[in-house]
Amino acid sequence: MKTIAFAVLLLPVLAAAQTATTAPSQTATTSPASSPTTQKDPTAIFNDLLKKAQQGDVKAQFQLSVCYYKGNGVSKDLAEAVKWCRKSAEQGISEAQYNLGISFAKGEGINKDPEEAVKWIRKSAEQGSANGQSTLGECYANGEGVHQDYTEAVKWFKAL
Repeated sequence: MKTIAFAVLLLPVLAAAQTATTAPSQTATTSPASSPTTQKDPTAIFNDLLKKAQQGDVKAQFQLSVCYYKGNGVSKDLAEAVKWCRKSAEQGISEAQYNLGISFAKGEGINKDPEEAVKWIRKSAEQGSANGQSTLGECYANGEGVHQDYTEAVKWFKAL
């Protein structure tokens, strides 16, 4: 049951990740002339994001992590996805914090670590992420990565 609830919670994140990779100019700070969406080739979009990410563009770093996770414009590489996701998560991108937490929870691209998962999911939740709040509530309700605490679970569910 926990796996099903966890998977259901991932659906909005995966949809957001698809939006991030198909329309990166909506969140990235780029001029229309250099917008990756004007390029049709996924590899060209990836290369544009890589260049921006290497230059420190935090939103491009997050979008690049999604490209690596899904294999958009590049071979799927979960370790690289986590690397770029961590860079943007450390700079306060809520979606990246959530995704990094999920990577730790599932052991995708990084060693499974439930406590580290909760740390990153909490950071996302504290920024007001509905996905972070509901997942953190689930963690407390099920005792995953934290001591089971129904009061704390209800607190995070009510925050939604």
